[in-house]
Amino acid sequence: MHPVIILTFCLFFLSACGSEAPPHAEEISTYTNDLDISDSDFKDLKETNKDCIKRTSLIQNIHHSDFNAAINSHAPLFNTLLTCGLILDKTRSCDFNTLDFLVESQPLTTNKIQQRVIATKPWMLHNFESLLKKMPSDLLPLFRSITAIIIHPAVDFAYFSPVTGALYIDPSRIAIQTREIEDTQASNEQLNFCTKPAVGSFHYYSRYLLGSQTAFSEQQTSSDAWRIVPDYSNNKLPQDDQAAYALASILFHELAHANDFFHPDNIQSRNRYSTPAEWLTQQDLALTDTVLSHTPSTLLTAAAKTHFERQAPTDFLASMPIDALALAFHQHPMNDLYGHLSSLEATAILFEEWAMKAFFNLDREVAWITPKDAGEQGCQNVTFHHPDINRVLAPERLANALNIARAISIDTEAFTYTPAQQFYGCALDQAHP
Repeated sequence: MHPVIILTFCLFFLSACGSEAPPHAEEISTYTNDLDISDSDFKDLKETNKDCIKRTSLIQNIHHSDFNAAINSHAPLFNTLLTCGLILDKTRSCDFNTLDFLVESQPLTTNKIQQRVIATKPWMLHNFESLLKKMPSDLLPLFRSITAIIIHPAVDFAYFSPVTGALYIDPSRIAIQTREIEDTQASNEQLNFCTKPAVGSFHYYSRYLLGSQTAFSEQQTSSDAWRIVPDYSNNKLPQDDQAAYALASILFHELAHANDFFHPDNIQSRNRYSTPAEWLTQQDLALTDTVLSHTPSTLLTAAAKTHFERQAPTDFLASMPIDALALAFHQHPMNDLYGHLSSLEATAILFEEWAMKAFFNLDREVAWITPKDAGEQGCQNVTFHHPDINRVLAPERLANALNIARAISIDTEAFTYTPAQQFYGCALDQAHP
């Protein structure tokens, strides 16, 4: 699934259907050809560069031997979670009699969700549980479309797999103590996949803020430096708060994907002898294809593929001045550049940003930036183009976000929004470039 947005990381179709009936998921094979998804599982959009080490599936570097039964003794279905969550061949996926969605455990509680979590180290389990308790109560029912939660250092940010019905999380997202951060950094150095090429002449900037403070850092390692959102402020929240907000952004994004594929209106009718992948072929992709009222821009789609998928820029994109590119984005009703990869991502990122504002009052800055000196950071070395804050509160975007929230059964009537008044960017750091 933006950096977490990018986070998010996961996954991606065409435009809204308007008045037409939503397509059935049996057409997913057509979509997957467009999205470069392997037969075994959804490929990582961030790994499409041919110079990088290729992974044939998202779980290729996750092995059964990485998990210890004693560490995961809290999970009564440990062996089942491990086996069903790490299947490479979708034709051998577990059926719902073997591992069902968490909808079977309604009403959902933190404890019931935690019983479906497995991880490689005890601190990961402890942190996930403690941070989950900080999440809004409205988030817990969205786990109904999840079969398992697997925390492993080979995961890049996070992603949801409709093949297994499982959610996979990078432990660096939930690291709090210094030793935990160092642990994830050491693992990332061993597992990291490749060095990404330069992004080109433009950079897309985004971050969440709580007031004037950076809500969380998108990256804690230098290995994916191409993806780091420049943070020119040292005014950050404490690490445990950062971890809570980072996890929240992941969960809002990936659970939107889960509820999109396995819609709550249809989930009760599942055939218990089918697998998630098989059952999906019998259902409508109702959420993605009915609630969004805008379409991607060809220009911004090219920019998204260049920025997030490392594709070579088109001639049209390469000839576009950054001010014109920034203006096109500023005026487009789609909420985030990442959403231009597909309508699935547009749905997930729009819900994520709305939920971060609605539940935590976090503001999100977005802008296009030009580094004056690629080797230096600091306010003297960057120019912001058409900066925005809280784009999600613009009427059309907010209407789309509320449609998505209602579609996945969140009561939106109780929320009021306080628009942020200032785009901070470099403002807090002007004295210390």
